This record gives sequence, structure tokens and C-alpha cells, in this order.
Amino acid sequence: MKRKLWIGISILIMMLLIIGCVRQSVIDELQYIQAVAYDWHDKKHVRATVVVPVYNPDRTVTNSIYQVVIQMGEELQEVLNGRTHWPLVMGKLRVGLFGKKMATKNGILNILDSWQRDPFIGIPTLAVVDGNAEDVAQQIKDREVGRKVLELIKHNVDDGRLPDTNIHHFLNIYYRRNGTPWLPLLVMQEGTPVLKGIALFDGAKMKGKIDSFKDMTLFTIMHWDRAEGTGYPFTTKQGIEGFIRETELNRKVKVFNTGKSPVISLYFDLHANVVEIRGIKGKAEKVIPQLEILIKKRLETDANQLVKKLQHMNVDPLGFGEAVRSRNRKFNAVKWKEQYPHVKIKVTCKLHLDEYGIVE
Repeated sequence: MKRKLWIGISILIMMLLIIGCVRQSVIDELQYIQAVAYDWHDKKHVRATVVVPVYNPDRTVTNSIYQVVIQMGEELQEVLNGRTHWPLVMGKLRVGLFGKKMATKNGILNILDSWQRDPFIGIPTLAVVDGNAEDVAQQIKDREVGRKVLELIKHNVDDGRLPDTNIHHFLNIYYRRNGTPWLPLLVMQEGTPVLKGIALFDGAKMKGKIDSFKDMTLFTIMHWDRAEGTGYPFTTKQGIEGFIRETELNRKVKVFNTGKSPVISLYFDLHANVVEIRGIKGKAEKVIPQLEILIKKRLETDANQLVKKLQHMNVDPLGFGEAVRSRNRKFNAVKWKEQYPHVKIKVTCKLHLDEYGIVE
């Protein structure tokens, strides 16, 4: 009995000693970084702009902005903490922004590598800014920069304009070595960030972009299975114009001849509602079956053109390389990168227009 008592006392003393060694911080005396913007400075350095929200007594929010030139991502907090009256911490980092020039020249791996090693950083959302990323940090005045950019990207993901995206998605594709990472592409317009397109990467450096609404829609449809939300504007050869919104999607990728010269088929079964339409004549019961065929052909033409564009840039954000790898034990990522621009890829689809309202 005495032995158990002494063991219990010893454990209690050890716990007290361990707790006493933990560094303590007062929450109200910490500054939480919510957004960081990185821009090109020179070949070895980047310009980092840090945004810390300040909550005022009248319930308004102002943004404190700090800017430094650093060489490595880990330098950021060390340099900044020499300038602030309270410690800066990354525990509430929401958004990481990268200027287009930096993403193209330096790449973004050094920054992301330091972030993924930091246990205090959660799952920030990333984006490329067409211009200087610091403009986003400095021009948003009405609310927290991190929250505003995060909500912009999140609602576009929820509405089906973008596949889901964050630091984990980017690094997962990067380290697979057989696909192309991508990020949302933003631009500042009248002091507000706007979704412009999708930035495509070769490794950790930006190589190209998708910057039309139609191609963004097709990219999202071909990239993943969505329950609802994605919209597609169409114009047929017969001059019929309109807009459909997806309600259900099933996507299948088939790979033939996985050896020397693979042939890939991407098929998607799409259910959609007609939101708007112009230029048709006749009753709905007779027009809709014909319209399904016309829109289907337009979808297939546009989708195949987008795939050719991606092949021409030698970027594979749709994951065809992963589809080949999963079916070929002797898959070679280097060889695939050489093959990819010349691989035969065909996109086909089946369209079901479930609801169309009154069509005249």
C-alpha cells in the first residue's frame, strides 16, 4: 500500500515539474497572423506582407500590416517579432497568397515546406494573385483580410465553380509527381479580391492558367464528382444560347494499352436543369430531347479543346497520370511527363435535362 502511495506521489511531482516547464502565454498578449502575402523580391529573397486583425472596442476591425524581406519561410516570425510589442503567432493562419511573379520564378515550395512542419499551423487555403499579392493585404479595409479571401474561395467551392483546395491538396498532388497542382487565381478590382481563374503549376512553379468562366466550369466538372451547383454557359452551332446548372454527376476514367502508348477515355454522366435559354422554337416536349443532343455535342467539343490546351502546356491537373499509374505497376513519372502531351485522350458525356420550366 505504501509503495503504491509513493508511486502516486512521484508521478504527481513529475507532472507538476513537466507542467512548470511549459512556456505559458497570455492570449490577450498575442497577435494572431491571419493572412500572409508573398511577392518576388530577387532570386534569393521574397517580400512577405503579414496581416494581423485588430478588434476595436466599437466592434470594428482594422488590419495591422507588417512587411519584411526574407530568404527562408522560417525567418518570417523571427524577423517580425523584433518589430512588434507582442509576439506574433501563426496558430490562426487562414490564407496564404502568392504573387504571380514569385509563383512563376521562385516557386512556393520553400514557404509551404516550412508551414507543413509547423504544428501550430492548421490547414490554410492558398491562392495566386495576378499581380502583387501585397495589394490584397493592403487594399482590403472593411474587414479581416484572411476571412474575406477565405470566404470568397469557400463559397465558390461550395457553388461548384472550383474543386476543393487547401495546402494539403496542393502538397498531396505535388509529392505524387504524376499530376499537376493548381490553385485559385485572384485579381484585385476596385479594392476587392475577385476570382479570375485557376493557376496551373509544374511542380511548385506556376506554368499557366485557366482564365475563362467556361473553362473553369469544365475543369470542375471533369476534375471531381459534384452533387450540385456547377453552371455551364453554352452556344450551339444552331445559335441557341443558354445556361444549365448541374444537379448530379458521375465521372469515369478508363485507360487502354497502359504500356508504351496509353489511350485514355473520360466519360461523365451529367444531370442538369435549364436555367436560361434563348433562340429555340417549338414545344418543350419536342425541343428538350434535341436540345440535350446539341448541348452534349457542345460540352464534348469544349471539354476536348480544354484537354488539348492542358496537354499543350504539359500540365495534368485532371489526374490522368494518376489514372495510368494505378493501372500500371511499371509506371514511370518521368516517362509519363514526356508522353503526356501526345497521349490520345477523348472526353465523352451523356446529358440529362431534368427540369426546364416553360420553354417556348
